[in-house]
Amino acid sequence: MSPKPRKSVAALSGPKSSPARSTRSRSKPDSDIAEHDDSPKSSSGRLTRSRAKAIEQVGNRTVEESAGVSSNKKKRRIEEETAGESPATGAPEGHGTLASRPLPPTHPPPTPRVRKSSCIVRLEVARLQKLTLRRDKKDDPSTAAALPTPSDKNMVLGMSRSIVRVSSPPSEGKLISPRTGFVISWDGATKRAMIVTLSTYFKKKPHEPQPEVHLPDKSIVQGRLIFMNRHYNLSILEITSDLPLQVPAFGSAPKYGQKILALSRDENMSLVARRGAITWSDGSFMWRNHYMFVDCDVPEGGVGGPVVDSCGSTIAMVYRAGPGAIIISISIICTFFEMWKQFSCVARPVFDVDLRSVELAGVSLREELSVKHNINGGFMVKRIADDSALEHLGVRQGDVIFFEDECGTNLPEIEDYLLSLGWRYLQGMKSMVLKLLVHDIEGPCKETITLPLEFSVDSGKFGCFDEQTDSEKKNARRRRRLVRREADMPPKSSPAMSARSKSTPDSDLRSHDGIPNPGSWSGRLTRSRAKQIGLVLPIQAVESPGISSNNNKKRRIEEETAGESPATVIPTTTTTGEPGTLARRPIHPPQPHSTAPRIGRESSWIAQRKVDRLRKATLRDAEDEPSTAAAMPTPSDKKMVLGMSRSIVRVSSPPTEGKFISPLTGTVISWDGATKRAMILTIYSTDFKSKPHEPQPELWVHLPDKSIVQGRLIFVNRHYSLAILEITSDLPLQVPTFGSAAKYGQEILALSRDENMSLVARRGAITWSDGSLMWRNHYMFLDCDVPEGGEGGPVVDYCGSIIAVVYRDGPCAAIISISIIHALYEMWEQFSCVARPVFDMDLKSVELASFSLREELSLKHNIEGGFIVEHIANDSALENLGVRRGDVIFFEDKCGTMLPEIEDYLLHLGRRYLGEKRSMVLKLEVHDIEGTCKETITLPLEFKVSSGKVA
Repeated sequence: MSPKPRKSVAALSGPKSSPARSTRSRSKPDSDIAEHDDSPKSSSGRLTRSRAKAIEQVGNRTVEESAGVSSNKKKRRIEEETAGESPATGAPEGHGTLASRPLPPTHPPPTPRVRKSSCIVRLEVARLQKLTLRRDKKDDPSTAAALPTPSDKNMVLGMSRSIVRVSSPPSEGKLISPRTGFVISWDGATKRAMIVTLSTYFKKKPHEPQPEVHLPDKSIVQGRLIFMNRHYNLSILEITSDLPLQVPAFGSAPKYGQKILALSRDENMSLVARRGAITWSDGSFMWRNHYMFVDCDVPEGGVGGPVVDSCGSTIAMVYRAGPGAIIISISIICTFFEMWKQFSCVARPVFDVDLRSVELAGVSLREELSVKHNINGGFMVKRIADDSALEHLGVRQGDVIFFEDECGTNLPEIEDYLLSLGWRYLQGMKSMVLKLLVHDIEGPCKETITLPLEFSVDSGKFGCFDEQTDSEKKNARRRRRLVRREADMPPKSSPAMSARSKSTPDSDLRSHDGIPNPGSWSGRLTRSRAKQIGLVLPIQAVESPGISSNNNKKRRIEEETAGESPATVIPTTTTTGEPGTLARRPIHPPQPHSTAPRIGRESSWIAQRKVDRLRKATLRDAEDEPSTAAAMPTPSDKKMVLGMSRSIVRVSSPPTEGKFISPLTGTVISWDGATKRAMILTIYSTDFKSKPHEPQPELWVHLPDKSIVQGRLIFVNRHYSLAILEITSDLPLQVPTFGSAAKYGQEILALSRDENMSLVARRGAITWSDGSLMWRNHYMFLDCDVPEGGEGGPVVDYCGSIIAVVYRDGPCAAIISISIIHALYEMWEQFSCVARPVFDMDLKSVELASFSLREELSLKHNIEGGFIVEHIANDSALENLGVRRGDVIFFEDKCGTMLPEIEDYLLHLGRRYLGEKRSMVLKLEVHDIEGTCKETITLPLEFKVSSGKVA
């Protein structure tokens, strides 16, 4: 085989092109790397020493060889000759310019792969690592979803230099969870910044290291903890940064329902965002009433991160991450920071009570407070600190309090007000009081109290936690020793204090049940000790743990107790002040988190007392079901529904012959305050009287205050399945506002009562569909699921006006327009009967038909409206006139384009019939869509008159 001819030198020298183009190899992937490392220009074929001399190039030390061929001697000769060459001959064109940069490797390589040296592989890896930041950086999916538009990204990027990450090295093997912080102060001259974040886990002991602050450019600086506040769990760090930082824009206090973005930093110092809204709920814990909640899931490490509004202003800080994250208002943080800057400390009144806003409570609780106590605002007391000033003044768990200074209607506003009082205290106003109007919802007591304010001043020092803790422990031990020493002595305290035991939950029950209690005692309560303090024990005394009394001992106690003087009879109450005041009320049992030791076993009598009190406290813990709470998230929604509370009742019946009649909801349509009589509209149930020979069942009407009255059935209409009951009520009822006819697509609230007489709500809309059954063409449908017992309940619009009544509950509930009910009621009220034309057809609106059917009617028959006949009664007048199933009919009177409007027109004809007593006709244009026939017919109307009397 003859050898292949060698290529000419001109062919080996490569194509004539621009310098930028000549820097790229067309033969193999490795040529690009060799070329950018000052290697000779590209050539095709094998590069030998003689060929390199022919093209006037200097070979590299590591010359590539053919696959499978190794030549150590040739390599050494090339190295010797290369060493003698001039270095000026190897400089490539465009060195130091954009064109000299290496090209990214091609994937896959266009030529067969050859073996690469380790040096070339390392060069490739290094260059790929430099390219990863620019080309492969991606946000996590949740952050990308939270920032979909460039404007959102620009807004967050404007805060990039304000958000840092705070961590701490592990101390004593304990890893401190990282968190986010943001800049609250920056001095460009000294390059010092102050960072605000949460103080949990920071420097619990003096020898622990200071936290580290990770800046946006991924540098790490040491942070110095200069202030810490335990009540708000806030801390301020001072850092020195070469990177210029930025103080973000601070907005106003956050509002419930406001749209927000929660920002933070992850472990890679990337910005993380979550989009959500502030929920219409509040919460308090350990006398901290300033928490708000968001409906998004803030990731781990987001604690301390800023919460911004739609304009990019910081309005809050994340206090706790996770689902339903907790936030703190920026107004509290700014007041806290300004107070510390001006006075080097933070002052706040001692207000040891957990509150709950009545406006944000469930509609069931709000209804009960409104109906029974006429309370529509204020704050409910969830917990109160033992031995606090408020407890001594008579405030108890479950009370509703009002601030006379009108300092706000929600808990964050109350916290702002308390901090303003602390500011005034630091300015020199040492004596201040707080006036509260307290409502006892378990009794008729209502009283205004004056609370002298004590202030807690926090200097923010953090280096002596252990010393403070030790001193507190010593003081606590000293108090316990004094309590033990004075256990056998009569108590030296006020009557209000003497009515309460400080040792055991059971002692509180004994004091409430008429047994006077000593001051604090410890150990076993024996009969001799009881005599020393002037106490007569009952027979069922609480005993020491593990000791059971025998019958002989019980008999001796009974004999000695029976022989006592009548003057030692146990009083039933212990009063302080005038009868009927707040302070004379018993103190509720301590909360489950109380650390007081138990004295002994509970007797059945004490346990029963606890059960009775828990039953009385059910009002305080009433919560709405989740669907009702979701249907009424805002206070305005709840206020609207509460305005209808006295208009919605529940109708039921006792079992008749073992048969339970399904309960219904009713609506007040008439109320006479003079005679206290009301008329209730509900759905007529066949269970009311299913057979003619059966007696009319007894009907019960459950009123909003949970009282039950007798209902009398006075009107029934079987075509519309409506019934009217008459009742007599001592509770003042209310006629709701009636709106106009219901519209398709309209947003609604379907209301009803459950078995506990709680209001139930479902939010939805009227669907764009119609339906008819048994010549009833007036039904409309909802896209929500009305619960059982919701039949007869009102359907209201966003203004609180009734626009319909639920006819059938369940999924896709059916409703009847209020315009039909209104026409029916007025006709019955005027004529004592109801008249309606006999129109035995089931229709379907062409406008609500499917698109395919509408297109066919339009193209083939030029029909754009009207009604399609779905069913027609046999031997009816319409059938005799030639109307058939599938025809399209038009009313010449232009009475409407929807079926509820047609029903309103038919009832209008019935009213004219009762008033004028003359014959009427109805003209219809009938289209036969199966043929070409089109005709106008005249239907003589027959009327069906119903007196509505119950047989």
